[in-house]
Amino acid sequence: MAMASHASPRGGGGGDAKQECHEQGATPAPAARVPQLRDMTLSVYVPALCAGLSTSIVIPVLPLYALSLGGDTAAAGAVIAVQSLGAMLADGIAGEIITRGGERVAMLVGMHVRTVAALLCGLTAVLPYLALLTFGRFVSGIGLSLFQIARQTYLGANVPSKLRGRANGLVGGAMRIANIFGPSSGGMIAHWYGQPSTFLAQVAAPRLLVGWRTIIAPHQLSAPHAVCTCGATVLVMYGMPFTPPRPSHAAARGAAVEMSAPSDGFADESERRGVIEDEAPPPRRSWLPAWLVAVAPPLLQVAPVSFTFAAVRACRAMLIPLKAAKLEMSDATIGYVTAVTFAADALVFPSAGCIMDRCGRKWAGVPSLLLMSVGLLGLGWSRTLLGMLFASSLLGVGNGLSSGLVQTVGQDSAPAHARSHFMGLFKLLGDCGSFAGPLLVGAISQWYSLDSACLVVAVWSAVGAAWYGLVSKESLEPSKGTARTLPPEGEFEHRDANICDERERLNRS
Repeated sequence: MAMASHASPRGGGGGDAKQECHEQGATPAPAARVPQLRDMTLSVYVPALCAGLSTSIVIPVLPLYALSLGGDTAAAGAVIAVQSLGAMLADGIAGEIITRGGERVAMLVGMHVRTVAALLCGLTAVLPYLALLTFGRFVSGIGLSLFQIARQTYLGANVPSKLRGRANGLVGGAMRIANIFGPSSGGMIAHWYGQPSTFLAQVAAPRLLVGWRTIIAPHQLSAPHAVCTCGATVLVMYGMPFTPPRPSHAAARGAAVEMSAPSDGFADESERRGVIEDEAPPPRRSWLPAWLVAVAPPLLQVAPVSFTFAAVRACRAMLIPLKAAKLEMSDATIGYVTAVTFAADALVFPSAGCIMDRCGRKWAGVPSLLLMSVGLLGLGWSRTLLGMLFASSLLGVGNGLSSGLVQTVGQDSAPAHARSHFMGLFKLLGDCGSFAGPLLVGAISQWYSLDSACLVVAVWSAVGAAWYGLVSKESLEPSKGTARTLPPEGEFEHRDANICDERERLNRS
């Protein structure tokens, strides 16, 4: 009866309603605009490029600098791994920060936390203590976690599934392009000005100015506002409790469906109910938080993937400089060798997103782990510069095939009503792998040899490939991975006629 009372003002007779309905059907509402990848150039890809540049500039220097401060290979592994420990600490609270303040606030805060961390590491030129370097890397992990989780949450909420692989692949590609120039620049800076100067170069990277302008690109602020970046960061941090909470992606979709649906409750009501039921959080069944109950099952499905990729990548970043140093190469040569692997990354990454979206996530992930396993074996057997270049190139090709894979799998599996919390815990699993990998490499290198460490990580990568290919399920649904096709001719007219008949029946009731 309530439905009939809603419908009565629309028209008195059924014929008038039917005629009105056909007139409305002749002018359908414009479809919502599908987001394009180029729309995120300023807000996502340029910050990723700058962040990758500032991160990769210390890759060839960091383990060697830890050794020069009096540490052994185990201590060098701990210095590299402690960044993941800081990220693990921030992963748990990043979801809450993003929920309260939004993705842009979290990216901005994370960016400047990393700036403070780089300054702490640069202070070791005056206070040459390994503990200070370790603490700086720990703080850097906190900022890195905030920045990455905010970016992943933004992409997962705004990019449709059929474009998600390419979107994340471009993010990984932007970082890989930056990694071509970062290690070689870091090696030359360390050779000319000393190893601590590379940390100061992190601060001077264009990450600050460009990141500030791109994060707030919708407001089109002028360049002089970049001078107030640090002050604005403090204001944002103190003002965060007073920031009104942003509506969740599920609430936004439900509101959009409700506003676009007619008020008389015709057949679209079932569609609206289906959307709301799919997006609504599940009922609370235990003493655990509702969001934790929602994210636990999908998180356990993708945990081994995130852990394995993060561990193998972290070990690769540590093993290449240590192996080159063992072969008595200079800092500049080590930087060039490290840049080779990232150049191979950049050559392969454009195909990674297409493979993930068209064939499936596994078709990119399994070959990636297998190629990195072979590359790690070659790295352990290398005795010359040519062998190092070949193994590094193979590692780069393998890693490039998985550009954006981990983030894509996480976004595929994230429940819409708890996306930021899921991405935080998903990132935590990856940071556990990044933390465990270098520690394992450092311990094996200290007790046995560096070549044995390469062998162990190669076996780890091969086992991870077997697990992902045989046990884990494909996160890309076939219906979401294929391109949309036009409906058969006459389908829209038939649907409009059915809607009009339904409205006429409701008006008569």
